[in-house]
Amino acid sequence: MRPVRQNDPLDAARAELQRLRDAADERRVLLQLTAQGRALRQQARQVPAAIAHASGCELGEITALTARLQALRQQLTHATSSTPRAA
Repeated sequence: MRPVRQNDPLDAARAELQRLRDAADERRVLLQLTAQGRALRQQARQVPAAIAHASGCELGEITALTARLQALRQQLTHATSSTPRAA
């Protein structure tokens, strides 16, 4: 596989992801994490526990709260889209 060269400014700024051409099919572009990307993924895995610790809540409580907030958002979105607005 050989690296893919593109003029994408986002790719130049992100050292976490590497694009490679598939040796079996040059039309395909394969993505793989660099060492920096793997390190970032490992840090990201710590985020839920860090949020739980900082909030003083158990992970299950945060999960339930998130579900309740998502349901509330859906309900409010539905209510505002079906309610006629005053002119």
